[in-house]
Amino acid sequence: MPKSKKLTAVYALIMDLPLSIVVTMVALALGGNLTMERFIPSFCLAYVLTFFINFLPVGMIGFKFASKYAEDNTFKFGLLANVAGFIPCYIPTLIIAMIWYPVADKASRAICHE
Repeated sequence: MPKSKKLTAVYALIMDLPLSIVVTMVALALGGNLTMERFIPSFCLAYVLTFFINFLPVGMIGFKFASKYAEDNTFKFGLLANVAGFIPCYIPTLIIAMIWYPVADKASRAICHE
């Protein structure tokens, strides 16, 4: 059964909290910037963005796809439902990486003198 907008909003608020914490911590740790001063604004931005992303139709597409192949509230259902969300996150990331690669490559070679 599809979720109402209210249920989707509450779900997003609950689900996105630990996800935003983990993603923010990992990103800041990898960048060597894991401090409370950097964590709080980065976490807030991640939390707000992921909350609004949950209202895109991708969630409904994933729900419908998963409903065809698995029972609701199972691990398999969760995997299948999130495949739809992975694609729209992966594609922009791939595009940004392709655009940013020459800049990052040139800068890193200049810094390392290689």
